[in-house]
Amino acid sequence: MIVTVNEFRSRVESDLDSLVSDLELVTGRSNPEERQAWRTSLPSVSRAFRHPTFANLHLYFGGRGNLSLEYQLPGSFSWADMVLLGRHNGRRSAVFVELKNWQTRNDQPGETEGLMQRHTGSTLHPSEQVRGYAEYSQEFHSAVQDYDAGVHGCVLFTADRWCGAYREEPNTRLSREYPLFTTADEDTLSGLPAFFADRLTEPDEAFAMGFEAGVYRQDRNFCRQIANQILHPDSKQFVLLDNQRYAFAKCWEHIQQAIFRSESPRPTAIIIDGPPGSGKSVIAARLWAFLVRESRLQEGNVVVVTTSQAQNSNWSYLFRTTAGRQAAQGAIIKANSFYPCSASKFNNLAQQFGFEPRKAQAWRENVAFLRNASPESQMPDRHMLVSIVDEAHALINPEHSDGRGQFGFDPRLGPQAWQIIRGSVVSIFLLDSKQAFRDRENTTVADIKFWATGLGAETPDTISLHGSQFRCQGSKDYADWIEAFLSSASCGEISALARRWHRPAATLIEFPEPQPAVADEKKPYLTNRHRSGTAFDFRVYDDPHDMEHDLRARIATDVSGRLAASYSVPWTTQGAPHPHDLPPEAQDFHLDTPSGKWSRVWNQVVNGNNYSQFIQGAPGSRIAKDQLAEVGCTYAIRGFDFDYLGILWLHDLVWRDGRWATNIEHIHESGLSRAKSRAGNESSSDGPAHQFLTQKLQEAYRILFTRAIKGVAVYVADRETREHLMEALG
Repeated sequence: MIVTVNEFRSRVESDLDSLVSDLELVTGRSNPEERQAWRTSLPSVSRAFRHPTFANLHLYFGGRGNLSLEYQLPGSFSWADMVLLGRHNGRRSAVFVELKNWQTRNDQPGETEGLMQRHTGSTLHPSEQVRGYAEYSQEFHSAVQDYDAGVHGCVLFTADRWCGAYREEPNTRLSREYPLFTTADEDTLSGLPAFFADRLTEPDEAFAMGFEAGVYRQDRNFCRQIANQILHPDSKQFVLLDNQRYAFAKCWEHIQQAIFRSESPRPTAIIIDGPPGSGKSVIAARLWAFLVRESRLQEGNVVVVTTSQAQNSNWSYLFRTTAGRQAAQGAIIKANSFYPCSASKFNNLAQQFGFEPRKAQAWRENVAFLRNASPESQMPDRHMLVSIVDEAHALINPEHSDGRGQFGFDPRLGPQAWQIIRGSVVSIFLLDSKQAFRDRENTTVADIKFWATGLGAETPDTISLHGSQFRCQGSKDYADWIEAFLSSASCGEISALARRWHRPAATLIEFPEPQPAVADEKKPYLTNRHRSGTAFDFRVYDDPHDMEHDLRARIATDVSGRLAASYSVPWTTQGAPHPHDLPPEAQDFHLDTPSGKWSRVWNQVVNGNNYSQFIQGAPGSRIAKDQLAEVGCTYAIRGFDFDYLGILWLHDLVWRDGRWATNIEHIHESGLSRAKSRAGNESSSDGPAHQFLTQKLQEAYRILFTRAIKGVAVYVADRETREHLMEALG
């Protein structure tokens, strides 16, 4: 929402309610906390910019300058509070201003740069937030590139006049580059005016309008810098082997056919199908890096597309740390970014033209209306040269009821995969349909091919990664065994598969303490070996204390390890600022075990959307200090792996009377709420809704059991289920 400085002041002083209503429409955010923040912070900003000390900047702050309120960065779901736009010394300039309506005087610096500790827990430092906006715009904003604009940023606290802790180590350098101000006299009289005097002094309406209408565009040179790090010989996590190399080569062949071997680029949709551990994410990273460095490839955007918040935060962290630049995460975009507009804009256009929006199942009519009503789109057709969609099995199709809801996009504008194909010259979907364990993850290979054909895109034969296994010590036999075990195959068949990859406890190789010499009836320890001779450590426990004890012995040798579970207990600590410090009885897991209570919390999610601390063990996180401090859910760990995984198998999925059964009261996965509700309305546990819910739980456990590279330790709380597992192992 772009206005002049004068219009902004006028509306704040005489028409604040209307301004707040407009911001609600623009952002689609409407809640009491948001409205109160706008009502409090915007008048403070207006007063600060009206101060007499800004007289020397009269040309800009006298009213002719432009500012954009609640600006959504192109190709991103980040909203900047305010961007002031103009010129300084003849060069176009954009200044991001992050407004914080915080009480700050009890806040403390975090343990690493970019973090603060508040009463709400660990929080991103506001200067780090602004740095992200500025660096992203420098490398991925079309208007910044076209106008060669300078990009700057600062923070303005509007509720408190003290922010000294935010300038202390380890954030001293960060706060100098992206300074913090308050409404105290020393800031409004000198600090804030001096900051703008060096960065923004004249209006430039053409640049302001161009910035507001800007689209996502990569700086290919910057992307090559990231790619060089990914492809560096030391980056061993990105090495391709066997079927991965074949899939890579086939993708490159199809891309050349689509882009080089015809007079104009030919839209193409490529599908790569592979089970857990077949190396799909490594292919995605390597392919992206190769393409942005390929000199023959025409200029255009090459992006990695994510399909969940957990996946997005971890891919972003991976690119940031690999490249050493905050802006590197701009090469990662969300699937929702391919939608042409927000729900609020669609509603406004429909009201303006008297169009009655159709329901989600009739989305094509809505898309046709939108094309006629608003030719401008935040994601034009074929805007992305190549889009590489990792974890594509999580894409949502709102043609079915389970794909409708508050998922960050407007379901009335069609399926996510359709929008990705529409917005790309080449779209590459890496998936495993059996990992779609939540209600809304309902896009199939057939769907993708059907939509691609309708959009005039080529659909080469699916590239298969089946037969590859880079987790579980490379044991495809183990992966086959877990598939059979969770699919209710006969015990004889499952045991036969088990004999291919494990040996009885009596013939185990030796491990360091605390492993007992022989597995006993109470604590059956099974260390396994598949036929290639590579050891895969698989252990079953009836007490989580023992499982944790052994896991700690293994990860003490400088390997990675995590605890994980399906959503079989509620997330009661969600939003708690310091969940690890809660008494044991207040933690999410507080289990009765043979040797006493065992307690732990679910994985802490920073700022409500950042799962990277649990997966990556980021510096300053609790996981960095103790890898077993939290329990990760299926959603958080899908797509990632660790040397050792400890699984807490509780009471949601149990073995009864020769088949798998579900306990609805022990299912707390919000992504299965609809399936759970349908099953709860059935009179029989043999009904189709129960069977569907059981299948989804089987898929969730399949994900859990295929995350480990060296070994799995599993605590099975239910005796009958544990005995069935032991029998399946022979």
